[in-house]
Amino acid sequence: MYYLKLSRIFTLTCMFFILFGSLASAQCTYPAVASNCVGACGSPSEINYTVSPPCLVKARKYCVTNDNSSLCPNNNAIAIVYVDGVFVTSGNITAVGSSVGFKAKCGSDIRVFAFTYYIGGPIQCVWQGQINYSLRQQ
Repeated sequence: MYYLKLSRIFTLTCMFFILFGSLASAQCTYPAVASNCVGACGSPSEINYTVSPPCLVKARKYCVTNDNSSLCPNNNAIAIVYVDGVFVTSGNITAVGSSVGFKAKCGSDIRVFAFTYYIGGPIQCVWQGQINYSLRQQ
């Protein structure tokens, strides 16, 4: 049941980005608090992180950023972010340095799902490649 909901959200998100483009923000240079990869190393992939004290501000800024990529040009990658089980944002993280920004309060549980999807084109790759991405905190 949960997988079916996640699959439906992923499908709708992919359709949105194919039609309207990415909501990704500028390059994010905050320190990494968690990382993973998506593509040949496994798709989808997930990062789970809990915002832990001390919290000097009400909400901290976070971003999911593409640190390194060897992804085949006929694939794209999307990151979908949930904070405390509620959808917050999503964006295309295909390009190296691309990121998706959001805020989370102290004690919040952050879940990031990353997916690759086929966009087609004349290039036929033998290996899908992968993206190394990270969750970064200001």
